[in-house]
Amino acid sequence: MNEKTASPENYISKTEVAVRLGMTARTIEHWMQRGILPYLKIGQGRRATVLFKWADIEAHLKANYGVGNN
Repeated sequence: MNEKTASPENYISKTEVAVRLGMTARTIEHWMQRGILPYLKIGQGRRATVLFKWADIEAHLKANYGVGNN
């Protein structure tokens, strides 16, 4: 399945990312601001929805920070 046909079920929330990484949602927000985590933002301002693809997060952390399964 490519990105254009990806369904919403392939994406997770900021809260779910925080749970999976054992961090707070605020830490996830800081990491987003610093470019540590890849994310998708839909909309603008306070009403925007932020979604994450777990596979992208794992790959990004492994490639750039040496974190993850070896």
